[in-house]
Amino acid sequence: SLVDQTGPELVRPLVHWTGAQIHALRGDVETAEAHLRQISASEQHYEVMLIPACLARAQCAEARSDYDGVLRALEPLVRLWPRQGIDEPGFWPWPDVYANALVMTDRAAEADVFLRPHEEGAADRDHRSSLARLGYARGRVHAALGDLDV
Repeated sequence: SLVDQTGPELVRPLVHWTGAQIHALRGDVETAEAHLRQISASEQHYEVMLIPACLARAQCAEARSDYDGVLRALEPLVRLWPRQGIDEPGFWPWPDVYANALVMTDRAAEADVFLRPHEEGAADRDHRSSLARLGYARGRVHAALGDLDV
């Protein structure tokens, strides 16, 4: 409500991403979707608006097990150029979600290729929480490819 009253449009997607994520994880799809309707960011907006909007859409899609929807939601992030902060380990939590959706849509080989630079970046920075999130996705890739002895 504070965003609605004061009008800082720049933070609207960030605030509603948080609301959408919390309610989606709680299984309250209706409230999560209400938060999504409050986000109007698209590829024509600032990245700081676009990224949380995409993450909110992806979180809601993932809560519904709509992995094609997760891929559609995160596709603008894959296309962003220049990359700069979008891939910085631990800043925007999206590579593991995208990789998992690739696996869940029978695109494990593509997920394998996608994960490698993110894993290298997280390892170079010794960013443990990113390594853990990416490790979850890497495990899904190994299982999907039948690499169970890894």
